[in-house]
Amino acid sequence: MEEEKRGAEADSKLFLKNKFLQKIDYLLVKRMIHNEEVYYLFKDFLREYANVSYEFTHQEIISELKNIYIPGKIRGDFFDLINNVFIYEYSPKSFSVDELHSFLNDLKSFLDQLIIIHKDKKSFFSNLKEKFKIKKKGHSDEQEKQVKTEEQVVSKKEISSVVGYSNNLPSTEPSDDSYVKFQTFLEQLYFSFDNNDFETAKKYYNDLLSMYKSLDVDNQKKYYEELMDGYRKLSSNF
Repeated sequence: MEEEKRGAEADSKLFLKNKFLQKIDYLLVKRMIHNEEVYYLFKDFLREYANVSYEFTHQEIISELKNIYIPGKIRGDFFDLINNVFIYEYSPKSFSVDELHSFLNDLKSFLDQLIIIHKDKKSFFSNLKEKFKIKKKGHSDEQEKQVKTEEQVVSKKEISSVVGYSNNLPSTEPSDDSYVKFQTFLEQLYFSFDNNDFETAKKYYNDLLSMYKSLDVDNQKKYYEELMDGYRKLSSNF
C-alpha cells in the first residue's frame, strides 16, 4: 500500500514536471510572446507546485513557498525569479522578448531541483551486500569471514570518501520515516532563516546534524550542501 502511494506521488510529480516543460518549450519557440503569457504560466505552475486553490497575490504565494522545502542552492535565485516575473502584477512595466525568454529558461533549469522524483531503489548497503555476496556451495567459513571483512572495509572507504566520515556509521539502515522527518526539519530550518529566527534555526540544524549520520550515502550526498548552507548562514549570524 505504501509503495503504491509513493508510486502515485512520483507519477504525479513527473506529470507536473513534463506538463510545464512542454508549456515552457511552447512559449520559447513562439514567434510572438507576451508578458501575460509568461506571467500566467508562472502563476499556474506555482498554484500546482504549492497546491493552493485560491487566487493568490505575489506576497501570498511567497508566504506559501516559504513553507515548502526548496533546495538552499536555488532558493534565493528562485524567489528572485518570482519577484521579477510578478512585477507585471502591479506595474505597467513591459518585458522584452529576451527578458521573457530568460524567465522561462530559468524556470526550466529549476524544475529538476524543484520537483524531485524519488524512485524506489536499493540502498547503498544493500547494493554492497549483493556486490560482495559470493558465498557458494563449497566455500569454507574462513573464506566467508574474509568476504565479510572486505565488505566492511569497502563500506567505510566509500562513506569516508563521500562525506568525510570514517566512523559513526549507522548501525541499521534508515527507514522511510527518517527521510520524511529529515526533510520536515530541513523545511523548518529554512523557514526559521526566512523569519530571521536564528535561535530556532540553530536547534533544527543540530537535530539535522544528528539525523544526517543515519541516512544512507545517497541521501547524505543529496543533503550535504543543504547542511553546509545552513552552517554558513548560522555562522554569519552568531
